[in-house]
Amino acid sequence: MKRLLLIILLMLMPGILRAYEPGTFNLTSPTNLEKGQGEFKIQHRFYGEVGDETLDTFFGMDIGANVGIGLRYAVLPGLDLNVARFRNRKEGVLGASYAYSPSGIPLRGQVDIQYFRYEEFDFGTNSEEKRKGVFGLFSLRAEPILNRITPVVNMGYDGYNEEFGAGLGLAVTVLENLGTIQKIIAVGEYFPTTSEDEKEQSLAFGVRIETYGHHFDLILHNNSELGARHLMSGTITTEGLRFGFNIKRLF
Repeated sequence: MKRLLLIILLMLMPGILRAYEPGTFNLTSPTNLEKGQGEFKIQHRFYGEVGDETLDTFFGMDIGANVGIGLRYAVLPGLDLNVARFRNRKEGVLGASYAYSPSGIPLRGQVDIQYFRYEEFDFGTNSEEKRKGVFGLFSLRAEPILNRITPVVNMGYDGYNEEFGAGLGLAVTVLENLGTIQKIIAVGEYFPTTSEDEKEQSLAFGVRIETYGHHFDLILHNNSELGARHLMSGTITTEGLRFGFNIKRLF
């Protein structure tokens, strides 16, 4: 109960999201947080498909969801510490990132190092096994082109599965200054799979609604995974789309 009250308090705290970096739904975008600022984020992806049985499953929401809660904090300009927890596989992540903008070049880059630990069912022993590893990620973001178009690129390496991966994203500002709404942004993402398993590419598209208090992402996705590490490995659930959302709050 105390944890729930803390989450509600963080989400309702007054403030303006002036320090947020432009980005997409799942890709990491180099941080714009100033020293002493932090972000609280909720990620939610329903397991059920938005398809033929929409009314029976209420857009797939009756079948459950993968949920993630994350927190990051800027200890120095460009240097963030972060922690996250995901429902799938009971995964926990602890990491740090450093962002840098070269002088005179309209690009911002960032290096992330994450330690992750999760549980995987082993059919040989008929039990859950704990697995852990390190994930390295390089992200690059261009400054908004024509003040509206922001491309984001991620390249990463999963130390446990010994796999390289990449992701591409684009955020396009459609409308601005609509009363309490700062911006409405169209977002698309693409993760080509490099896994040797029979997995397919990951796709997502939707809209972001930015207010002076929160960011709300409304997403259609071809899987229910969370985080660039999982999406770079590809998905086995490509038939049909799933609904999801993110909520972000600066403090």
